Parts: sequence; C-alpha cells; structure tokens
Amino acid sequence: MSSANGRQDLSALGVQDLSALGIQALVDPGKTPTDEQVRVIEAPRRPLLVVAGAGSGKTETMSMRVLWLVANHEDIAPSSVLGLTFTRKAAGELGDRLRQRLALLARRVPSLRERLDEDPVSLTYNSFAERIVAEHGMRIGIDPDFTMLTEAGAVDLMTQIVEGWPTDLDEDLSPSAAVGHCLHLAGEVGEHGYTVEEARNALEGFGRDLEQIGATNDTARRTARANARRLAYLGPVEEFQRRKREGGLLDFSDQLVLATRIVREAPAVRAQVRDEFQAVLLDEFQDTSVIQMELLSLLFHDHAVTAVGDPNQAIYGWRGASASSLERFLDRFQDGPAQPGQTLTLSTAWRNDRNILRAANRVAAPLREHSRAAKSPVLRARPGAGEGRVDVAYTQDYRSALGAVVDFVSAHRARGTREGKRPTTAVLCRRRSDFPYVDMALREAGVPTQIVGLGGLLDQPSVQDARAALVLADDVEASPWLARLLAGIDLGAADLVALGDWARHLAREEGRDPHRAVLLDAVDNPPEPGWSASSGARGRPAISGEAVRRVRTLGSRLRAVRAGAGRSVVEQVERAVSIMGILDDVVSDPLAAGGRAALDAFVDVAASYEAEVPGASLSSFLAYLDMADERENGLEAPVSEPDPQAVQIMTVHASKGLEWDGVVVFAMDDGVFPSHSKRRTVDWRDGPPTDSGWVRDASALPYPLRGDHVDLPDFDLDVEGEAKPSAAFKKWLEGDYEARLGEHAEREERRLAYVAMTRARSAQLLVGSWMYRTGASPRHPSRYLMEAHAELFARAGAGGGAVSGEDGGAFGTGGGASGTGFGEDSGAFGPGGGVPGTGFGPSRGASGMAGAVPGEDGGVSGPGGGASGTGGSAAPGAGGPLVVPGVGSALVVPRPDEEELGRLALTEAEAAFPEGPGPSRAAVARAAAQVRREIASMRADADVFDLLAQMEGEPGVADTVALLEEHRVSLEAPVVEIWQDRVPATSVSELLDDPQAFAARVRRPMPAEPSESSALGTVFHAWAERQLHLASPEPAGGDPTAPGDGPVGSLLPADEAGADGGVDASLGGGPQVVEEAALDQRSRAKLEVLRENFTEFVATELAGCSPVGIEEPFSVEVGGVSVQGRIDAVFERTGGGGPRFVVIDWKSGRAVDRRTDPAKLRYFITQLRLYRRAWSQRAGVPESAVEARVAFLAGPASFTVEQLEARCGADPGASLDGLVRGALGAEE
Repeated sequence: MSSANGRQDLSALGVQDLSALGIQALVDPGKTPTDEQVRVIEAPRRPLLVVAGAGSGKTETMSMRVLWLVANHEDIAPSSVLGLTFTRKAAGELGDRLRQRLALLARRVPSLRERLDEDPVSLTYNSFAERIVAEHGMRIGIDPDFTMLTEAGAVDLMTQIVEGWPTDLDEDLSPSAAVGHCLHLAGEVGEHGYTVEEARNALEGFGRDLEQIGATNDTARRTARANARRLAYLGPVEEFQRRKREGGLLDFSDQLVLATRIVREAPAVRAQVRDEFQAVLLDEFQDTSVIQMELLSLLFHDHAVTAVGDPNQAIYGWRGASASSLERFLDRFQDGPAQPGQTLTLSTAWRNDRNILRAANRVAAPLREHSRAAKSPVLRARPGAGEGRVDVAYTQDYRSALGAVVDFVSAHRARGTREGKRPTTAVLCRRRSDFPYVDMALREAGVPTQIVGLGGLLDQPSVQDARAALVLADDVEASPWLARLLAGIDLGAADLVALGDWARHLAREEGRDPHRAVLLDAVDNPPEPGWSASSGARGRPAISGEAVRRVRTLGSRLRAVRAGAGRSVVEQVERAVSIMGILDDVVSDPLAAGGRAALDAFVDVAASYEAEVPGASLSSFLAYLDMADERENGLEAPVSEPDPQAVQIMTVHASKGLEWDGVVVFAMDDGVFPSHSKRRTVDWRDGPPTDSGWVRDASALPYPLRGDHVDLPDFDLDVEGEAKPSAAFKKWLEGDYEARLGEHAEREERRLAYVAMTRARSAQLLVGSWMYRTGASPRHPSRYLMEAHAELFARAGAGGGAVSGEDGGAFGTGGGASGTGFGEDSGAFGPGGGVPGTGFGPSRGASGMAGAVPGEDGGVSGPGGGASGTGGSAAPGAGGPLVVPGVGSALVVPRPDEEELGRLALTEAEAAFPEGPGPSRAAVARAAAQVRREIASMRADADVFDLLAQMEGEPGVADTVALLEEHRVSLEAPVVEIWQDRVPATSVSELLDDPQAFAARVRRPMPAEPSESSALGTVFHAWAERQLHLASPEPAGGDPTAPGDGPVGSLLPADEAGADGGVDASLGGGPQVVEEAALDQRSRAKLEVLRENFTEFVATELAGCSPVGIEEPFSVEVGGVSVQGRIDAVFERTGGGGPRFVVIDWKSGRAVDRRTDPAKLRYFITQLRLYRRAWSQRAGVPESAVEARVAFLAGPASFTVEQLEARCGADPGASLDGLVRGALGAEE
C-alpha cells in the first residue's frame, strides 16, 4: 500500500493520478500549476525553502502542497499538518482554504474520504508559542493559567512604572517617549534571547569597550551616553518583568522566550510536537525574528518543514524581524549542506501587468545582488497579462504633485474595469504626515477617501484637536499642543507674541525662570486688553481685546476638560470633544465629510484601549497614541473596514499583502522615500547617505549584541595603539561604519519601495516634487522613482518612439480629469491643468519649466542634452510629458533655478503664517457673504408673510412659514397650564424658578441618565439608612413625640409617596438598587470618605439626639397642591439646647460656598422648608420647634435653612404657599 517513505501505492487505490496536476484537475480544473509550482508541490519531505515573489500565488501553491502531501503519504493526516503565519486573519484564511480543498478532494477521491475527515492546524506564530507554554509551562515552573498582556496593557503597565520611577531616565524625552523607549528595549532584549541581567552584563561589557575610545569629542560622548541610557532603561524593564510575573501576565515576547526555553530544556516536548505535526508550513518567513528562528529550528530540525517568503518584502525590521531569516533557513534547519532542489522559486506574478513588473524588477535588482542563498526571482508576467500603465511625475512643488495625484485618481476611477465596476484605488505614503494633504486634495475634487489605520486616524484635524485638549489636561507644559489650539482660534502674530510676553511676565512674578514659562498659565489667566511688555525704545505688541476674549474662552474650556481628571478614558475623550466644541465644528464644516467618522473612530480606539486595560489612566492612553505617532507605520490597530468605493490612503507598511487596480506612490523625494534624516539630499545615482542607526538610539540593542549580528554591519571597533583614540573612533564611525549603516538602511527602504510598487494590478503613478511640503531646499528625486523612469522611458527619451502629441493624455488617453492632457500646448500642471476648483498647481505649469525629456541614463535633460537638465531648457510651456504608447507618461522637470527657488520659497513663506482661510472656511465665508447680500437687497418695510404668500407653491415655502410661526409663538408670553394634583418635593424649586420649563417637563418627562454620582449616592444612602436603623430602639407605639420611640410610621402609605420618593438626586434615589461591588475604584474611595464623615457628623453635630424617623415619606399641601417626598432622617434632641426636632437632608456632593449658583441655594432652601413643614404637621409642633439642616458629607459641612437664606438673600418671611400659587398663575 505504501513505500518505505510513507508514499501510497496509487494503483492499489485505483487512482491513476494524484500528482500536482492531477489533484489540481480534481479540485479546481480552471487552473493549471506552472512548472515552478509543480516542483514546489511535489518536493520531497525535507527542509524546503520557497522564495516567492510578490503576487506569485504562494498561498495557493502551499494549499496544493498540503493536498499532495496528504493524498500521497498515508502517515500524514490533515490534523498532522501545521501552518504558521503572522496574523489571525491570514491564519484563518489559510485554514479555511485548506479545509475547503480537502473536503473537495475527499469527494473526488472516495478512497481518501475517511483519512481526510479532519482539519489541518493553522495558527499564528505567537499563538503556537502560547500553546506550547500553556501545555508544557509546568516543566519549567510556569503557571499555565496566565493572562496575555496586550500591547495596550504593556503601555499602561510601563507608564505606571516610568511615572513612578525615582530618577529621571532621560532629560531629553517626555514621559510617554520614555515609555516607548523602555518597551522597545524590553522587546529587543527578549527577541534576542537575553534575560534582563544578561542584557545588563552585555551592555556593561559593551560600555567598557567604549571606554577605550575616551570622550574627547561629541561623537564619542554621544555613543557612550546612548549606552548609559540603555542601562538606565533596564531598571524599568526589570520592574516591568517583575510586575508581569507577579500578575501572571505574559506578552508576546515572553511567549516566545518561554516556549524556546521549554523546547530547549525538554526533549520530550520536542519529540511530542514533531510527532504531532508531520508536515509544517512556515508562511512569511522573511518576517520572523531571531527568537522565532531559534524556536522553530529547535522543534523542526531535519523535519518536513517548508518555509515560504520573499526577502524583498522583509520590511518589519523595526519590530524585531531579521532580514536574514530566509538566508539562514537551510543552515539552521538541517545539519548537512543544502542539496539541489531544496531552494525553489515562484516567479510568475499573477497580480501585476507587465510594465508594473518592469519597474518593480528594476528597483529589486540591487536586493537580488546583495542576497546569497535566498535570491528573490525576477518577476514574470502571468499568461495573458496586460501591458499596464506606469506614469512618472516629478514636479516643481508639493501642490503640483497633489494635482498630479488628483488627475491620476480621477481619470483612473472614470475608466471602469472589465466587469463594469469602478476600479479600486489607493494612495500609499511613506510618511503619515502627508495623509491630510492628500485627503483634502482628493475630497475637494469630489473623490471619496478613507484613511486606513490608527496612525492615519491620529492625523485627522478633528482628532488632533481632541488629543491636544487631552494632552494639556495631562501635561500642562505641553506647549506644542497648546500652540495647535491657539492657531485654531485665529490669533494674529502680534497677539501670539504678546501672549508669550505675558507668560514670561507671570513666570517672573512667581519667581520662576521666564525662559521656562508655561504658556498655559497665560491662557488660564490672560492679561487685560491692551497689555504690552513694551519697555524703553524696544516696542512690544499689545494684545487686542478680541484676542483676550478668544483666549479666555479657550482657557475656560481647557479648565473644564482638566476638571474631568480621574474619569474613565472614554469619558474624558467624549468630554473633550464636547467641551472643546469639536463636534460642532466638524458638523458645521461643509467639506469635513470624514470628521464625524474620525471622532467616532477615536472614541472607539479609546474604548478598545480601556477594554484591554481596565482602569487605564489617561497618561497611559496618551503614551499609547505617542507610540503610534512615533512610528510611521503606526500601531497595528485598524479602526474600520476598508471601503471599496473610496480611495484608501495608508502607509506603505500597511499596504503589504493588499492590492488595488490603481496605486499612487506619493512623495517619492529623496529624504522622504527613501527616508533619511540628512539635510542634504543625494542624486539617485550616488550611494545612499550615511546613517547613525542604533549607535545613538538608546532604545535599540547594539548590533554586536544581537542574535543576527553576523548578517549586520560589523562593529569592528579597534582603536588600540591609536595616539588619539577618540579622534580615530570618530573618523571610523562617521566614515566607514555609518556608510555601511546607511547602505543597510537603504536596503530596508528599497524593500519597502518594492512592496509599494507591486500593489497595483494595472495602473500606477510614481510622484514627487523638488520642493517638499517642509524645508526650504530642493530634494532630488527618489532613486526608486528614477530607476523606474530609466527602465521604462530612457530609450524612448533618446528617440525610441516617444510621442507627445494631441492624443497623449497625462494619465490616460484623453488626458487627466480636467481633460487637458499633456499635449504640446499644455503643461501638465500649468494654467488650466489639474482638476478644476482644486486650487492645486502653481501659477506656471511644472512641465512648462523646461520641456524636459529623460536622457539615456534616466537622468533629466533639456533640449541641449545635459544631465539633470543642465544642458539647456525650452521656453516656459513649450514642452509636455513624454508619452510612450503601451507604457505610460513621464514628466520629470529639471531642478528649479535660483530665481524659481526664490519664488517658491517666497510662496511657502507667505503661506506659512499667518495661514489663510482653508477651503472649508472659505466656503462658509462665501455662503455668509451671499446671505449678507440677500439681506441687504431685502425691503425693510415688507411683511414677510405677504412676500411668502406671493411665493405659494414653490419648494420650501410652507416649511418656512411654519418655522416663522413657531418662532413668533415662542416669543409670546408663556402660559403655564398644569393639571397636577401632586408634585414631587424635588420639583417645587424648579416650579418656582422656571414655571415654563417645569410645565414642559411635566408634559413630556424624560428619564435622567444614570451617573457615577447617583450610583455612589444610592449606595451611601442605603448604608446610612442601615446605620441609623441599627442605632434606633424598637418602635414603641408609633408616637413621634415620645423619646426613644424608634422609627416613626409613615404619614402616607409607602406606595403613595410620590414618583421619586423625595430622595435627593445626588444620592441616587429611585427604585433601583446599586450594589457597592459595582462601583469603580474611585467611587469606592469616595464612599469611604462619606462613611467616615457621616459617623463623625452624627457623633458630634447630633450628639444627644436620637433618630426618630428614617426615610420618612410625607405629603403636605402647599399653595393648593399636594407635595410629596421623603425626609432622609429626623432626630430628636433629648437634652434641650435648641429646637426639639432636627430634619436632615444628606448630600454626597461638595458643600456650598460663595461661588455656588444662587439657583442651587434656592433649591436647598425650598427642600428644607418643605421638610420642616411636613415634620411639624406630623409631630403636631410649630415649625419653630423643627430645625431644618442640610449636611454635605464630602466636606463635611452643614447649614441650616436660615444660614442658606442669608447666603443668597432670600426673604425668610416669604410664604411658600404664596410663591407656589404665584408660579401657578393663581391668586393667593
């Protein structure tokens, strides 16, 4: 039945063909595997490396390999196949595909049906490690009942540690940045197999090596200082590990470290896992880390394991992935040398059309040259692939680049697909900071957009405003965030200068250094209008009255946001949005189509964070957002599902694994993409700029200490024997070593470019500009843009059939969205170019600068032929884009000359400050001006109803008349009609203050939203009632005038005591019962304070008194109306010294003071007057024998009704009956 290696005898099964082609015909006859795929599918059971290019069908091929293994090897059941990948979504999709294919194969081959009645195992790498720890952790003393610590939870925990750390970790970092650095170093320590103590020893040893070079120059000092900070960060890292252990918490790094330790120390575990899984598939292997490689190679050494990946798509080095994983796979997974056929490739690109592949292959060529054992193949087009279109545009300035994006996207979306659907489109950015500009440009052109990912969400203006308010509530010294809010209230330059002067003035008054003044102090306490710091001949601007008004409003709002400290994160976010008026601004903005959705998504992010981290602080949430901000790729927290009808805007990192019909790769400027921090950009034909990399990054483990150091630039520090070791070190580091680090960093960027340039199916735009959005110096075109340009257009530029005539549209036949195209008479981005109404594009067209065409080497040349356009230029507007039929169009303008640079720099300077009104405000201003013109043209003597009567029948007239009638009625004197025979005691004060509002509420009662304070009050109220019952003797006949008689009976049956029972809203009232256990930690702490103050108040203020009434219901007639409620407590004095009875109203809130709203004081007075009357009637004593008192137990403090009357100037002789009758409109 089977051979020695487990393969089945096919003839015994009666099956003629279970080869790759045979199985494919059984399960999906519409597809035929390529020769490469067949070799992979039928490869022997041994370690196998499959290097699969982008879009080469690796998932399909791996699925077919599983079917082939199961069908041809009887010892491999579906349940013994393990597939590992990186995301739960990918693992789920792989598992679903395998199950569907296996079920289909079982139906086609009945003899296999019984064996195929199982499911393969598909997991993420992390969940596989978690499974090992859960099942076998006891072998190394790990409790299997652990809790996974999410990234949000890790941020919260580290924030607590950093905020409480006794020393300053880094004077140059904010607390949230320090949290990010500590977490990153903690991850690197674990990923490379160190304990904290081992890492400390290694770093101290590295520090001793650095001591050899001395510290006589800044380079040596900065290098040593970075290592000292790493050692300092290990303190919080160690505490982080300790708290995780004590709390039974594990993060992803812990899982891998512990799983590796288990399989290393327990051979039985290795044997069990190997026996369980006879075939293993490792997907996206290029993204595995050092510790993952260690774990998997220990488990599956010399096993039937297949690793699949693309070294050209290894873009996750920032999170611990080792780009050498594929290079080292066969060395690590087997003992002997690699055999022929153990490294196979998949090179047919099933996604991209031909020209897109040509550009991508050119960019990937240097990566293939650098690879040794795992060279990514040159991608080949699929059978029947189209030519595809690649457009290249390098414009003069950023606005023109945005105009090119709008033209390309509009034209692409207008074409439609073969199926008649609107083609999908994406704009990929290297920097998230470009998102808002791309988004605005497309929206103004009427193109729907969707910014994808948490990182992009944080760049939305409405979210930034909310975040600014939250940051200032947490850190009053966060001046950059305050500057954003000040810009939002449109202060002029002079007013901003004056406000800064005032902040320094306040600092001097308080004896602080004026250079460290806190701007928020000036906003909280602005000067009087006209104030100026002017002294002597040096004049300083005075602040205007309008500026003071706006600053005061902003200050009051920020104080209100800060007052929410201690509330839940979600509540603080929602309060900030509401208090700052952000939602109102978004709703009223005619162009902010996505603003409301962005705010909702931001609240959802806060809710998700709080769900993962119960009791999370605002500080930790802001640190979590800072980590997303500091990474261009953002935290992995998608905030919404992609909208296929919208153009998606996202980072290149986020695009991996996705595809669209058309793709724009935006801002392909040197320094942006490829990204580097050098001020001077470099020509694309020169080597990459140097990079300091890990050397000055205190959050990164030094390369010599990493597990993959042999594949990284060698830090071969050797200054022994040098007369000046520091100088020698500086020369070597900034010359040789940082050049190698620069080359290493450029390869990471190149892989990212390859990912970006393989996302498009049929159309692609590569676009950048000499003048970027920031910076005053021109930037060279990206080497990736120019390599694609050279590959696709260089020969045509030398006369190989280029056309630039009437029919050659810039981004498609017939031109861009504006219809102007790139014909001879029109610059691509010149007058009239671009989408009408977008406002993008300078006064002259970018193409009008030179009439340039690419030279033979891909450089830009004018008609005279010089590289980079130096050989000559045509008159403005004389040239257009180079259009190559069957390829696309190219427009790479020469570097602007000094005159043009001056004009562009002046334009940028004028635009920088003060910023003019944006498109939304301009639209509102236009609408307002039109309204003013209409008003001015109206007749002042005309009756509006007469005019509307003449327009009867026209749309909207009836609604307008109705609205005007409603407004007229609202201005008439209110008439209150109340048909109520009973009124709750808590409503009497409202009746007296605002009869109209009272009547409206009675007509349409609305339920009150439950609040934290009401829940707290309910719990306290129930507790106080129990305490007083315990202190009361048993009732003795129910006589309230008999001392010691205990709780008195009700004046009314309990079920007739009124709807709200008279219970104060601050104490919760109502029928619901709130359990103390349901209170959050903050409320429980307040409850303890209330209990202590209650006990003290009863023991001191009510000494010698006995409770004779607890929660006493009453009904008393006032002004002809029955008023009902409950008295919290009634005490009787037994020793004289005042009125015989004391009625008490418990309050859980703060005590009244001179700032208390008079309306609130009147409410308390009315309540106490009612309670006094009710008890006097019940006990048969005059009101003078009853003292009415309110007790604020948060203080504690108490006041009699007379004291409250004196505070607000109320007339103590005013008749309560008369006041009620007056409010009801009846004669007394």
